[in-house]
Amino acid sequence: MPWAELIDQLARELDIVIVISSGNVSEPAIPTFTSRQEFQQKCRDQLFSSEHRLIDPTTAALGITVGSITRFEEPDDARYGITRLSAGEKDYMSVFTRVGKGVNGAIKPEFVDYGGNFALHQIPRDSDRWQKSDRLIMEPTLNHTLDRIFKGYNGTSFAAPHVTHITARLERVLERQIGEPPSANLHHMRQK
Repeated sequence: MPWAELIDQLARELDIVIVISSGNVSEPAIPTFTSRQEFQQKCRDQLFSSEHRLIDPTTAALGITVGSITRFEEPDDARYGITRLSAGEKDYMSVFTRVGKGVNGAIKPEFVDYGGNFALHQIPRDSDRWQKSDRLIMEPTLNHTLDRIFKGYNGTSFAAPHVTHITARLERVLERQIGEPPSANLHHMRQK
């Protein structure tokens, strides 16, 4: 894929690590089910469907791809008096994350971190829909306006910065240990 190829080329030429969010499926399929356990199992199984396949540039061979897992599993039922079902238990892959194979069958994403969860809002007469803005299962973040301090969002873009931060910290630790900046692939030391 064009962007993946460009990322690999940049990573090689500049000797850098590039972290990529695996991307989101905005409207995952809502499976039919008879129990909460079956619902969560089917949500997890559908991650292997073509709808959740990787998109450009997540297939990059040298880029680190980051997917999303759930931090919270219990939606806010009490506020509305409506039963909602969490798509995944704590630390499950998020129902919206993308997964698949990269170059030479490499498993992607290589890493995961917290990126939120969806809940199923059950409505009579087969019109169930995803509840994406349930405050108890989204990832908390600062709000960009002054009307309230915190807000919540979902997405692999919330997982990728944490992995990027850890990668940068590892680079500094390695630099202190070996006395020079490590190469991006750690196979050789940078040339002075």
